[in-house]
Amino acid sequence: MEPRDIFQIGLLLLAVCVVPALVFVGTSYGRDRAMAWKIIAAGMTAPWIVGATVKLYLQSLNRPTLPWSYFLNGQTLLFMIPMSVWFSIPFFVLAVLHGRVIAARPFMKIESYRGRFWLTMCVCAGGVIGVCHSFVSVFWVFDPLYILLPLWAAYLPDMLIGFVVGVAVGRRVDRRRAELPSHR
Repeated sequence: MEPRDIFQIGLLLLAVCVVPALVFVGTSYGRDRAMAWKIIAAGMTAPWIVGATVKLYLQSLNRPTLPWSYFLNGQTLLFMIPMSVWFSIPFFVLAVLHGRVIAARPFMKIESYRGRFWLTMCVCAGGVIGVCHSFVSVFWVFDPLYILLPLWAAYLPDMLIGFVVGVAVGRRVDRRRAELPSHR
């Protein structure tokens, strides 16, 4: 594949995936914009941080890896932006749900905003843990075909575990809040 083809694919993916996703999130995350952008940033950067860490670890073991110039040239960087959006689809959904559903009103019998905040944080942490599990194996033996797979489906179970833990934590925060003398 020539660099020109990679550039065209990157622009196409940018136009088809990134711009509509950012417009959708920009108009639909409701009341808590800063939190939504933090969730999206965690989802978009986690795969690349894991990949760089795996590369550094493999280099310390003197195992062959692709050179940094392979990842940091113009065509590859243009291709990485849409891939980051592709990898972070569950985080975009979580950001929208946080703004429109979770933060806006009582959710899953969690009354306080602080409890719902912890619910969202647990789901996000579960997603980041799932990203680490998935992308360590992807970047350990890197094959460009992995990028085309819906790898985000591999960390949905971790986000579900984070949701269950988050509901428990959020309800616990509400119980603790109700026990305080100022809330009686």
